[in-house]
Amino acid sequence: MTMSGSAVVALEGAHGTGKSTLAHALVAHYKARSVNAALVSETARRSAFVEAAVIYGSGSFGLEAELQLLAAHIVEIGRASCR
Repeated sequence: MTMSGSAVVALEGAHGTGKSTLAHALVAHYKARSVNAALVSETARRSAFVEAAVIYGSGSFGLEAELQLLAAHIVEIGRASCR
């Protein structure tokens, strides 16, 4: 697998500002032009650990947790590039 000539676009902003809508629109825009594009959602949003630690305060969110989430996100980006 090669990622030469690839780009990763990250969107960030406050809750409810249209990040997901824009991300889906960008993917549709590029796919319509025969560009291989994929949406990779935020790994932390699906993490039961993050929910427990942040929302319910039942854990700590330190460097190890950050690195695990980053590694999981990098794997998702790799998988999306193979689609």
